[in-house]
Amino acid sequence: MQGGNFDGLLFYQYDDQSITGDAGQYLTNNSGNVPDGGVVDFIKSNSTLAGQDTFTDMTQHRASFTGNWALSDYKLTSQTTYTDFAQSKVIDVDGLPYSAATADVVYNPETLQQFTQELRLASPDTQAIPFIAGVYFHQASYDTNYVDRDGGLIAAAPIRSLFPNVPDVFKQDGWSVAAFASASYDLTNRLRVDGGARVTYEEKEVDHSFAGNPSVNLSRDGTVVDGNVALLFDATDEVTTYVSYGHGTKSGGFSDAAAPAVSEVKDEVAESYEAGFKSLFNGGRLQFDFNIFYTEVTDFQFTQFNGAGFVTSNIDVASQGAEATARVFLTDDFQVYGNAVYSDARDDATDEVLERAPLWDAMFGAKYEHLYSGGAIRVDLNASHTSTLYNDPPKSGNPVIVAAVGDPITKLNASIGWTSPDERYELVLSGRNLTDEFNIAFASPDTCSLTCLPPEAYGPITQGRTVTLQGTLKY
Repeated sequence: MQGGNFDGLLFYQYDDQSITGDAGQYLTNNSGNVPDGGVVDFIKSNSTLAGQDTFTDMTQHRASFTGNWALSDYKLTSQTTYTDFAQSKVIDVDGLPYSAATADVVYNPETLQQFTQELRLASPDTQAIPFIAGVYFHQASYDTNYVDRDGGLIAAAPIRSLFPNVPDVFKQDGWSVAAFASASYDLTNRLRVDGGARVTYEEKEVDHSFAGNPSVNLSRDGTVVDGNVALLFDATDEVTTYVSYGHGTKSGGFSDAAAPAVSEVKDEVAESYEAGFKSLFNGGRLQFDFNIFYTEVTDFQFTQFNGAGFVTSNIDVASQGAEATARVFLTDDFQVYGNAVYSDARDDATDEVLERAPLWDAMFGAKYEHLYSGGAIRVDLNASHTSTLYNDPPKSGNPVIVAAVGDPITKLNASIGWTSPDERYELVLSGRNLTDEFNIAFASPDTCSLTCLPPEAYGPITQGRTVTLQGTLKY
């Protein structure tokens, strides 16, 4: 919508998804490698109750409105978003074929409502010190239950009827407000400095009942100051070199899978250093960027699944590496591109490789985009590669449980889409992981790890082939 000095964009998206089955793999050999033949059928997992399958049902509403006002040479932007998410799932905890006497299943419904509002003012780029400044508000409410049912269930009952409404066991409400600003200043005609700062105040409150105990009320609040600064030098008209420093904070909170007394999670604080260059040649038809980085994270929020729930703790970690990005336009309509990241992330205390942190990530692809009188056609084909992942399941008192190693994996993705000439309508058909490759998402002890010989670790696998048809209407 447009009018005079104003233009706006209203967006709404609705998702409704149902998944039958729960995919996983047992990891039992002493070397920690994935054994052959251990994959549970991706479409249909072990039946949980009387031949019925586990399931996940999810609905989500997302809406946003962005408005821009021209105020002389300045621009005022308002961005409002709202999200309403609901999910319920039944999980086959023991991974064993159904038995009325021994069935171990978990029912886990959860909801999330989230609202954000941002106002920002941008100055014209032509003034001596161009800047962006604004304020941001965020409010969220998260509610989840975690109900375990063991054995003795009525075999003939529909699976969804076995779990009546239960009191909330974890409900967290929180809000935050922030003020931010960034600016750029030319020291010479080739040397400039960019910088920014953000001050955030946050409050969180949780009602938490754990393992059937009475509910406990916990709260936390605090103010953090973050910022970044970069020095940039235009070595030539095509190449810009830079060094930068950043200080950032990820808010803490409470873990819903730990007893209230130990459930608080501290703020995560990162100090990042980076140096590199960005380049554009041949009128922008050839792009090549490269950087090296080092990041120290104090109180990194490290999450593991312990066989009963996800538990978050704080550890200190460090990551160092390099990243390269390239893009080449072979014609006006056709381009090839790629990105590769080497990152060595380790636990400071043990010097061990950080769990689920691959040493290499890479992606290469080709894109075709053609504009014509009827709109635009876009075709994208790419392959992503992730190197070996290390998964160290919590031992749950049994030190013999071995680590699980996820093999390197390469996935093929593709999409084809059409956009109308006025960009109001869009239709996209996309496919991810078209070759249906899988790997271990994470590892944990299974329910018999204290008694099984050899002890077992269990690893849910990553999502298989996914095909999506998406339509977008902007009004």
